[in-house]
Amino acid sequence: MINKMNKIVSLLRRVDCGNNKIYLKNKKIVCDACTREYIYQNGILNCLPKKLSSTQLIAIKTWGKDYSHILKEKYIIFNDVYGLKDVELIQKYSSNFNSKKFLELGCGKGRVSVMIAKKNADVYCVDICIEALKASQKLFKQEHQRGVFICADLENLPFKENIFDIIFGGGSIEHIKDTHKAVSGFYRVTKPKGINIFTVPFTSLSTLSQGIITGSIPDSKILGSFYYFIHFVLLRGKFALYGYEKNFSQVSLNNLFKNNKFKKITISLYDVTYTLKFIPSYFKKYILKLIKNKFFWPMVCVKVEK
Repeated sequence: MINKMNKIVSLLRRVDCGNNKIYLKNKKIVCDACTREYIYQNGILNCLPKKLSSTQLIAIKTWGKDYSHILKEKYIIFNDVYGLKDVELIQKYSSNFNSKKFLELGCGKGRVSVMIAKKNADVYCVDICIEALKASQKLFKQEHQRGVFICADLENLPFKENIFDIIFGGGSIEHIKDTHKAVSGFYRVTKPKGINIFTVPFTSLSTLSQGIITGSIPDSKILGSFYYFIHFVLLRGKFALYGYEKNFSQVSLNNLFKNNKFKKITISLYDVTYTLKFIPSYFKKYILKLIKNKFFWPMVCVKVEK
């Protein structure tokens, strides 16, 4: 346990004061500058800031319910079509994972991370929800894999500069309110020539209409402010199915990463798998055809390099 904690400490910086001098004392992880202790319990390190926003608290509550149910399952299914498709996407840009440091942002139950761990990567799972990390930890144990599990806010990653070869966020950065601050942090912790890969909701007729019901907010000042006011001021997130969530246009995504010094920005349509369980079979092919029209396409992939 001490060796694992020493390994983690060597990569950390303080999230509140930005201090790089973190040390291990009496099996506790302590910041040299502000003396705050990080809680390391049952293999999970808690690096959340002292103060969390209302949207972050909604996210923790919303996702916590889902992952609490998963924790009750005897066997966690991980190699489903969604996880396999994400791993296929990552392998498109990186074929060799041996000893590379891989960070998954918003890891959920860890289905992507555990498959990357099987390819001999050094895997780090980060999520704001402690129940998600417990599910990830359970899955890694089930599959006899090793990983590091850290509870953290994606706007304030608790890592030093130039650590990770590959960062992946599958449906995660849209849940961050200050996306610019978060992406700046992703750049900081990525190694030179390292890559970031994200799948994010794309602003289209389907996401705009869905957002009226589920609270997905367009990443634009006027329309975004309207959606936010309705769902998080008036309704207090009551009907926000996925907690705080945004969708992005191609222009906003390109500017987001370009303004944070990333280069070789590639944005492409991401082929989402839809089960459409409640749609009659004779309608499915027409609906799928409609969804995959560029005006309705709901998801894109972003690949960038430092």
